[in-house]
Amino acid sequence: MRRPKVSICIPAYKRVRCLRRALRSIALQTFEDYEVIITDDSPDDQVERAVEDCTLAANIIYHKNRKRLGPASNWDVAVRRASGDYVKMLLTDDWFTAETSLDRLVSMLDDEPKADFGFCSSLNVSSQRAWVPHSLTEEDLVTLTRQPTSLFFANIIGSPSATIYRRSHEMYDGQLKWLLDIDFYVRYLESNPTVVFCPEPLVCVTANDGGQLSSQLAGNKFVELFEYTYLFDKLCRNDLNPISDGYLMFFARLLRKHQVKSVEDIEQLNSTSSMHRRFFNAAIALSAMLRCTEQKTRPWVILRSAWRNSQLERIGPVQRVLGNYFAS
Repeated sequence: MRRPKVSICIPAYKRVRCLRRALRSIALQTFEDYEVIITDDSPDDQVERAVEDCTLAANIIYHKNRKRLGPASNWDVAVRRASGDYVKMLLTDDWFTAETSLDRLVSMLDDEPKADFGFCSSLNVSSQRAWVPHSLTEEDLVTLTRQPTSLFFANIIGSPSATIYRRSHEMYDGQLKWLLDIDFYVRYLESNPTVVFCPEPLVCVTANDGGQLSSQLAGNKFVELFEYTYLFDKLCRNDLNPISDGYLMFFARLLRKHQVKSVEDIEQLNSTSSMHRRFFNAAIALSAMLRCTEQKTRPWVILRSAWRNSQLERIGPVQRVLGNYFAS
């Protein structure tokens, strides 16, 4: 049996109305060499009934998980069942903007054989029906290709629904729920950072919908602290001094946001190795300093300049911790 060119993977969990909209947008595509993989993590049969009623039923490979797997594992099941040359993730809430969207996405990789990963701009659609474009600058694209780990600070790629990539062995990390896409992007691009980007919005992405998992997790103290420290540990496992990439300021602000005042609070998450204890001590000290300096100037600039000029006595209570850190 001939393999399809592209596998459209839809990891589903309830939200049948959104699923039907996504399937309708697929049915309108001018590019027809595809299969649709739907992995159902729902507790009932609503998704299955929606698939049976769909005009695309003959093109759909439906799989019902025996027990609920959670986001990452459900995504993995869909990708593992894909047989196409390319994998096109389409989350249940999202849909193609035009009849030619899939054709454009496939052509991106066809026309650039050196690239394994492609993505496009998207239209973020809120529950108030506000349409906000998600795109990036040429500078962003250069940064992404030079340093995929920059995604830790800002997900300039966007939703997995905006991506297409050559099928590979890379899977999603089951320890993550909120940052699993960023983690996947970084690992995939580390093997080949060459990407192809389409500035035209080819997908619509649902944003700020209370029923979405991402909306439910955003701002959650435990989720943010665990997932960011866990991902940091993965990215910097072999780097004892990861200050140059801006991690220190990032965590100082995150720890300040969630009022974390001791490294023991972080260690209780069991998300990072003890070798980064000194780093998090410095981040906590810097977060305390932010309260009194952030409104006037950038404390990062003050601290770095102060240390280099041996003027840390101005900093006061954070002198010892940050001084020892910068000296290493």
